[in-house]
Amino acid sequence: MSAARLLVPGGAAGVSANGNGSHVEKLLLTPEEVAETLAISRTRVYDLIRRGELWSVKIGKVRRVPVVALRAYVEQLEAEAPAR
Repeated sequence: MSAARLLVPGGAAGVSANGNGSHVEKLLLTPEEVAETLAISRTRVYDLIRRGELWSVKIGKVRRVPVVALRAYVEQLEAEAPAR
């Protein structure tokens, strides 16, 4: 899957409908949403964050992963993968 076409929970490329039917681009994801997107465990997401492999931000006491950070992580994985 190309990082440019990375689909995140809430709709294609981080776009979700709000209560009035308009669409809002989702900029930050919960660790649970990241885990779902990458098909890994929530614990693994926190491990990636702790090791500095996946960038995140804190808002008060909650941790969020910017969609751009998730895309950058996937792009790095693709770059490190052996050529087919």
